[in-house]
Amino acid sequence: MLSSYLNSHTNAVVKAEVFSHDRLREPNGLALRDPAQHLAREVFCAYPNSVKAVGFKLFYTHGRRVEPVQPTIWELLRNDPEIKVIHLVRNNILRSHVSEAIAFKTEKWTQSGRINKVSSNSKQVTLDANKCRKAFETTEQYREEADHFFAAHERLDISYEDLASEPQATLLRILSFLNLPPQRLGSYHSKQNPEPLSHLIENYTELEKQFSGTPWHRFFED
Repeated sequence: MLSSYLNSHTNAVVKAEVFSHDRLREPNGLALRDPAQHLAREVFCAYPNSVKAVGFKLFYTHGRRVEPVQPTIWELLRNDPEIKVIHLVRNNILRSHVSEAIAFKTEKWTQSGRINKVSSNSKQVTLDANKCRKAFETTEQYREEADHFFAAHERLDISYEDLASEPQATLLRILSFLNLPPQRLGSYHSKQNPEPLSHLIENYTELEKQFSGTPWHRFFED
């Protein structure tokens, strides 16, 4: 959603997941073999003079499940302090876990208005408590590692919840951070799973009981 918003700005370009697992597996691809050259070709290349900010999406897991290259993708980014970092997080990690489970079930990873819309009943999933706990722990660990890793960079922390509930105010913060002039931005993406968690998770009551008394009980918002 954030990429879509920023790409609607006349002075910004946001590329997709240039270091995704699929890109890293491309035969003879540069993403793994020469990440610096890959960035130079895919992202930090020539643009019209009107383009003032360029970026791409990087997930916590990108470039971490492959054989090491020199320098590694993450080290390459850390070593360039001119790169600004927008750290977009979802405060409710359970929502992220549910969304991923629904996406695997429905094979729908994005939604544009009514396009690709899936019925509420078709979304319902059953979650395993141990897998949820692992997702919570892993995500929190990744967030801490990312904050530490890019500590020397200019960084703006944004929550998905703020972007969804107050998009224009949140986007103004982002544009200011990127030194871009204010514009009213739009996105063709819409929130995929707005339903209450108690409707999306078939074993919601049982799951909530298992996390009662833990730091993660706050994720059960219904």
